[in-house]
Amino acid sequence: MNRTFRVSSLAGLTRFGRCVKTVKYLNREYTKSELMAYAGNIRQIIGAERLQLAEGNADGARLIRVYNGSGMEFFLVESRCLDMLSMTYKGIPMNFLSKNGLFYPLRYLPTDADDTLKHLAGGMFYTCGTANVGWECVDDGKKQVNHGRIKAMSATNVAVQGRWTEDDYEIEISGEIRETSLFDENMVLRRTIRTSLGKPVVHIRDEIENESFATQPFMYMYHLNLGFPFVDRETRVFTSPAEISVRDPETERFISQYQQMDAPESPGREICLMHAFREKGVVVNGAVNRRLGLGFYVRQNTETMPFLHQWKTNIAGTYAMGMEPANCHCEGRIREREVYHTLRSLKPFEKVVVEIELGILEGSEELDAFEQAMI
Repeated sequence: MNRTFRVSSLAGLTRFGRCVKTVKYLNREYTKSELMAYAGNIRQIIGAERLQLAEGNADGARLIRVYNGSGMEFFLVESRCLDMLSMTYKGIPMNFLSKNGLFYPLRYLPTDADDTLKHLAGGMFYTCGTANVGWECVDDGKKQVNHGRIKAMSATNVAVQGRWTEDDYEIEISGEIRETSLFDENMVLRRTIRTSLGKPVVHIRDEIENESFATQPFMYMYHLNLGFPFVDRETRVFTSPAEISVRDPETERFISQYQQMDAPESPGREICLMHAFREKGVVVNGAVNRRLGLGFYVRQNTETMPFLHQWKTNIAGTYAMGMEPANCHCEGRIREREVYHTLRSLKPFEKVVVEIELGILEGSEELDAFEQAMI
């Protein structure tokens, strides 16, 4: 099946007998020297800057703003797992943001589902795991919070770099996040996020290592949340071939409607579906809004992330669609082990690398190619 739907922005030009690479910026090709002749300070068009918020529940939170000359701009939260709080494309918001907004410092971890709902910001994505994904539970006498703890941990060893690689300019943000307990787990997440000049694409590479001396459960999910105006009743979802199931039996009748979003309603409804992919290797999933002429895709490898959870809510005031790559079900650690028998684990000092790619599509040509590739 052909999954190629984006033409590379790099072109090869022959000048004076040698191949010269160029970068595409605003529909024109440039070499490094040509571009620098127009913009002596490259941060005029691409860059990253570290910020700190100064009011409300997010007072003190450290953020990183990234803009890459493609029209894409996003904010990462150093204070919360280097997760992505927001993404816009040419000024159009792509993500869902809850009524709660960002909380930091998080003085305590939510202890139950109701508490979680009062603190959850949503955002472009937040990391779920590493010990639990989904419902809270008590396992082996230890309470596992809803969607795990690592999403509330602050990053250390944070580095923000911009550099030329031949005639391409790249932004790289990296950091380390730990989930620990005095006599138990010592899980470390080493996250690297990259984006390049003129390309509306973000690469996320996570290396998770168990640095404790005991085998640890490993559940992992990117809670990726699309929102208005990109998500509305005209948005359509496209996924790779999969077996689709629902978390809640009473919503099973909505499986056939997984590609569509309904208009906001009160009370509205929440639907949680799971796509278990038939293919091994890299798969692509996404959504298209033809009225805006925009699409969004997420690329994942089923060898490490075999599932995509789709979260849909048309509840008025909480209007969102999640497309969430995962290595597990979304019902908590006990059910993962005892019902599905698929609980993964990491041995002492074992590592696993997880990678996803997020991208924006624009215009009829790219949207047509994407939809054709998904047939």
